[in-house]
Amino acid sequence: MRYNSQRLRMLLAERYAQIRDSARVRERTLFPPQRIPSELELQARWFAGDFGKHFDATTGDKIDIVQFGTWNREAGPDFRDTAIRVNGSEPIRGCIELDVIDRSWETHGHATNPAFEETVLHVFVEKSDREFFTRTKSNRNVPQVCIDPTVLPDAFSANIPLARPGRCQSPLKDLPDERVHSVLDAAAQFRLQQKAARICRKIDNQGRDEALFQEVAAALGYKENELPFTLIAQRLSLRLLREKTADSEAMLFGVAGFLEAPDLGVFKRSTREYVRKLWDRWWPHRDEAQRLILPAKIWRLSGTRPLNHPQRRLAALSILAREWPAFRRCLSKAVAGDTPATTVANFFGGLDHPFWKFHYTLTAEASPKAMALIGESRAAEILANVLFPFWLAEDADLWPAYAKLSAQLSNRRLETAATRLFGGDPRRRAFIRTVAHQQGLLQILIIILAGLLFPALRGAQEQARRTQAKNDLTQIVTAVNAYYTEYGKYPLVADDTPITINNLLFDILRNMTGATPGNASNLRGIVFIAPPDVKDRNLPKSGIATLTVTVNGVSIPIGSFVDPWGTPYRVAIDGTYDNQITNPYTADTGAGSATLTTGAIAWSLGADGVQGTTNFRVSDDAISWQ
Repeated sequence: MRYNSQRLRMLLAERYAQIRDSARVRERTLFPPQRIPSELELQARWFAGDFGKHFDATTGDKIDIVQFGTWNREAGPDFRDTAIRVNGSEPIRGCIELDVIDRSWETHGHATNPAFEETVLHVFVEKSDREFFTRTKSNRNVPQVCIDPTVLPDAFSANIPLARPGRCQSPLKDLPDERVHSVLDAAAQFRLQQKAARICRKIDNQGRDEALFQEVAAALGYKENELPFTLIAQRLSLRLLREKTADSEAMLFGVAGFLEAPDLGVFKRSTREYVRKLWDRWWPHRDEAQRLILPAKIWRLSGTRPLNHPQRRLAALSILAREWPAFRRCLSKAVAGDTPATTVANFFGGLDHPFWKFHYTLTAEASPKAMALIGESRAAEILANVLFPFWLAEDADLWPAYAKLSAQLSNRRLETAATRLFGGDPRRRAFIRTVAHQQGLLQILIIILAGLLFPALRGAQEQARRTQAKNDLTQIVTAVNAYYTEYGKYPLVADDTPITINNLLFDILRNMTGATPGNASNLRGIVFIAPPDVKDRNLPKSGIATLTVTVNGVSIPIGSFVDPWGTPYRVAIDGTYDNQITNPYTADTGAGSATLTTGAIAWSLGADGVQGTTNFRVSDDAISWQ
């Protein structure tokens, strides 16, 4: 019976996935933050494996991350004790450096710094305008990988606006209760499986205990301080804290930056003795851990409820590290029992700290009443977002317990989802009483919003490509005419035949010495046009192809100037010098007369890669002469 019910739930989740895929939408963050991730956040996401383990280097080589290593405490690259494979080679051990801009390697002096000599991989986000090679002091080339933050499944924080009922409330408002519950269950199971898959990847990268410790730490940070808690758990591993149990709490507070005040006079009398003990334990580690200390600006303290203050949460993390064996026994007992949520909640409720059960912060007055380090609502969040996905990652079937998990709190994101999907429907509250249904509600809204936004997003992207193509075409014609002005002749051509394979033409216009016919046709070495290299050499678009490839049956030689859709630009030049070029499109269909009075034209075949010769008006091509 248990097998049948489990199989039914799997089928529901699979059916939900099929519906999502058939809608031809790509899931994105429900409320993407309008900001550029900081370097610290990017480093944390990299170390967690959120960008993946398999990459294409800027040279086209295949890069596999074998070991993400550890955060570097000394001068030098961000991560040490790492290992990578290049094109399936034996593991190459060394360090990894992550920068926002590729040229930071040069501007920060890494190229001449001996501490960066062991770097085996340079990771960056933004590529500069000209090609840049990462080299060490010994002139050794370091592979480069460009990562894209937009592929991240979510972000550490975002300001989420409430919503009004809109078009996306229609899918669920008229369904009977039973059907709504079924849909929410299927979506919740799918979302739970996604979280489990992410934790599986982290386990593969970091190990079971370290992955679980980092996930719990992030959950303790709550939405405002998830990033700093993640960084702390990465920089002070569970293994290290377990090895230095007596100093672990002080090390956590020290790396968090909460022990920077040298004057004990700023603390209340009831706090001074506790802080002095922390400081005495911290100062022997301070110098070697100096690089790991978080900057004060990373913490978000305003608007945080006193019970959720990060100092209290950090104390809870220190107790959890100390009690880790008991915590793992609790998890095993929870899986084997009938009430896993109650078992775990009781464990969290039993965590005790003589100072923090009576204090909100290091500078607050003592409370007359004892307070739990991890309350019921935070325990429920950890269960929903960490432990149940963790158990599923270890093949435990605990869906019935997950489905019964009561929602302790709502939030702005859930209120937004409920408003969007149900409007003023009086049943709305009933559908968000459990954690599972809350998660299902969010998952459904992601798909609906993606479906509503996809056509507009696609249209905007297409318009941006057309604008880019028009700019490129103008530059091409300008470059050809500039060549004529300089040399008194046009490059390469002897007649008006359209150039469909354009690499030789752009070898001349780009002054590529040694190319054929190349520099022989540009003896003065003038660069008439300088398009950027394509970002993906295997699927070239918007730039100069850096590898000879065939895409969709179209041969693209190295050096070709490719349009935003991946097809080489077409060019026609007045090789007969009569100031006339035959229009490649049917006359009077939107692209002008049959004969064009000009010395050079260029055009793009558009998104479909097919020239609209019959009627230009119904084609998606872009042309230079209009």
